[in-house]
Amino acid sequence: MRLANALLGWHVLNTHSFEMMTSPQKPSADGGVEHGLGLEIGADGAELYHGGTSVGASSYLYIQPEQRVVVALLTNLTLWTKPRHEMAQRLAEIVINSD
Repeated sequence: MRLANALLGWHVLNTHSFEMMTSPQKPSADGGVEHGLGLEIGADGAELYHGGTSVGASSYLYIQPEQRVVVALLTNLTLWTKPRHEMAQRLAEIVINSD
């Protein structure tokens, strides 16, 4: 979460480098992909995310750059994948709508 906040605060990368990092990469053979450098990019580009799992644990980092919202999820569940994106979206909406 500290890394995501540092990215959004321009402490790690400048604006241009962040845009490059969060732009879909183009393979030479057949069009685009939905990944920047280490982050998956949502369909409309308004959300970035990356998850990981290991034996006994799962993690998920979710970022809405325009809203400047970061959600980090850590669980003691192995292979907890699909519901974590939906939960991160809901938590982000709670933060956004709390103003």
